[in-house]
Amino acid sequence: LADSLYDAGAITLINAAKSRGNVYYNSGNYRLVEKEYRLALAETPASTMTSIYYYDSATALAYILIMKGNNEEALRTGIPAI
Repeated sequence: LADSLYDAGAITLINAAKSRGNVYYNSGNYRLVEKEYRLALAETPASTMTSIYYYDSATALAYILIMKGNNEEALRTGIPAI
């Protein structure tokens, strides 16, 4: 659904990547979770709502990195979201 909405221009790349990341997280596919959250963070938020998805992605990615034991990158990712 996120891909279709993004292709139609109804949501931003940040929103689509965050939504896909959530689906992958719920299915336990953490490699793809990390990929999608990084994709979301590669964009610059253009609105307040998109900023919320952006910072939520940063927080979620930091959590994934901590689970992987990559604490330094988790801090670099998560601190700007605070």
